[in-house]
Amino acid sequence: MSAFRVFVASALALLLELDLIRYLGTEIPAVGFFKNLVLIGAFLGLGIGLRIRWRLDAALAAVVALIALPLLLVRAAAALGVAGVPFVGSSDDAVLLWHEPRAVTLVLLGASFAVGAAPLVAAGAVLGRYLEEHGRPLGGYGWNLAGSLCGILLFTALSALSLSPRGWFSSTLAIALGLVVAEARRLSRRALVLTAIGAAVVAAALATTRTRDVFWTPYYKVTLAPMGYASGQLTGWGLEVNGTWFQRSFDMRLIDRPEEATENAHDAQSLRYVAPFEVAQPRRVLVLGGGLGNDAASALAHGASEVYVVDIDPDILRLSDRFHPNRPYRDPRVRLIVDDARHFLETDRGRYDLILFGVLEARSLFSQFANLRLDNYVYTREALEAARDRLTDRGVLWLNMWVPKAWVFTKFARLTTEVFGGATAVLHGRGSAHYSFVVCPICSREAVARAVAPLPMVEPATPPEDDGAAVTVPTDDWPYVFFRARGVPLADLALLALLVGLSVLGLRAASPDLFRVDWTFFLLGAGFLLLETNAVVRMALLAGTTWFVNAAVFCGVLLFGLAANAIVARRRPARIGALFAALAAALLVLYGFPFASLLALPHPWGAVSGAALLTLPVLFSSLVFSTLFATVASPSRALGSNLFGAVLGGFAEYGSMLTGNRAIVLIALAIYAGAYLARRLGPEARAAGAHAAP
Repeated sequence: MSAFRVFVASALALLLELDLIRYLGTEIPAVGFFKNLVLIGAFLGLGIGLRIRWRLDAALAAVVALIALPLLLVRAAAALGVAGVPFVGSSDDAVLLWHEPRAVTLVLLGASFAVGAAPLVAAGAVLGRYLEEHGRPLGGYGWNLAGSLCGILLFTALSALSLSPRGWFSSTLAIALGLVVAEARRLSRRALVLTAIGAAVVAAALATTRTRDVFWTPYYKVTLAPMGYASGQLTGWGLEVNGTWFQRSFDMRLIDRPEEATENAHDAQSLRYVAPFEVAQPRRVLVLGGGLGNDAASALAHGASEVYVVDIDPDILRLSDRFHPNRPYRDPRVRLIVDDARHFLETDRGRYDLILFGVLEARSLFSQFANLRLDNYVYTREALEAARDRLTDRGVLWLNMWVPKAWVFTKFARLTTEVFGGATAVLHGRGSAHYSFVVCPICSREAVARAVAPLPMVEPATPPEDDGAAVTVPTDDWPYVFFRARGVPLADLALLALLVGLSVLGLRAASPDLFRVDWTFFLLGAGFLLLETNAVVRMALLAGTTWFVNAAVFCGVLLFGLAANAIVARRRPARIGALFAALAAALLVLYGFPFASLLALPHPWGAVSGAALLTLPVLFSSLVFSTLFATVASPSRALGSNLFGAVLGGFAEYGSMLTGNRAIVLIALAIYAGAYLARRLGPEARAAGAHAAP
């Protein structure tokens, strides 16, 4: 029975962690733009919970009650008027979402970090109690991995069904209450009363959560509102994702109305929806990032005979049928493809007269394990090279981009010039921050300018005034489109300092003894998180930045952990040094292998080969962990130290913005070397040496 309790408690902790990551990152948009924020808080909370000694009844009652905490934080932020984001701004080195004043944003980010940690402290205390009761470290760890895998699969299913937070948190509450019922005989009357009160608070918060006119896709929280001219003429619907402006549907029959040059000049709709077709005169069109369907509607209106629309979010494509006045996706000339844009470019073999990069500015991170946005791999040098190969001899590439800072213009101008040479023209939507970068191999900049001259609000671009500071052109190894150059932005450094401070305060407040970690397991946790990060980022390149790939990587990592645990349980390796050596060799192979070359392999063999390369170090690191874990005296202390190390790994992952993603492998190698030295020089090794001495 103790094994099943470990399984359920682990599933509960993982599901609660994912609930918090997605909910807070959605309802408080600034959280969604800062990587690892809630994740690090969750690891910290779970590690603290595994180390402290709460009574079981108190821990279970706290789990139930603290499920309400994120719901109450979002309500409080909304009531104070600081939950939403009034505009999209930018610092000198990164395009970010900021509240005004910025100090309020930092307070809100800190509160989100604390709220991400608090419920996991209680969940960790429950899990730690069950691990100690189980008695066998390796067996308990196996059930912990199996429960975590179940939690990921459950959350993946809830997201795939497009359920709202009401569905996520209700499922989490049901599991927590199931544990309470199973343990009813061991719980005090007071604990049962507190549990009932906590459950009532959570139920009330969920019951009053807004669900009307809100659509939850696997990626976003979507809201739509009607839009029109001052005269009352309805033009379409505006779409917000995660509380920020994203795109609008527009009736293309109104594109020539005078209001477009007066009331809607900032949308630059002639630049985005008319100019591409005046220049290219295409018959076969590829739209990357179709959204609600404006690009497809315009392509059809200009006589295209085939329109291929790629979008990562199937629910937004479905919403087009209700909220686009022209219903473009009903037209038989349109083919819809649900896929990541970069993945489609690498696997498709068609050729197109016009490749149009539509609305691809992501409003969330692909994964809280890495600072990778859904659109990052679409705007790299290698991605544009793949698009170039999909153009016909007379084909035109048209890249629309919002340019809030001069360095964004410089970055995209250099990117297109590096890939296509001197054939890049840049157009500007007068009165807006929208620019179009146009590659037309058979025509000059002057020819492009002549083609769009009749359009009243479109003009050749004059580069915004730049301060001359360096920019880094994005590549597959450094795909950070909306960071100016290599380095950690000041905003991220400020957040990093805040998180470190809160982590130290949290540890001090819980117990000074928490600082007495097992350094071997601490460093194993840090290295493992970096390996997992590397796997997420690189598999996103090979298989697409979709939620399915994200979930598949996490599940694969846990399955390898289970396999390693079973191997060690059957026959424990005699030499831990040999496992560390094999892990180091696998990491060096992963670092030196030309990973991008796998993109040339037929689908799906590139992704399969990449997964094999990425999982080999994961297998050896899991074998190291299970071998050492089998001998620990206190499973909860070792696992808690491991999670504290994962917090360090989360901080270390910020280094990818300076070094690139490939170099993360070397950082992980250095951390694992530290774990090996800690094992050789630690108290366990000294005790073994003393025992062997004559």
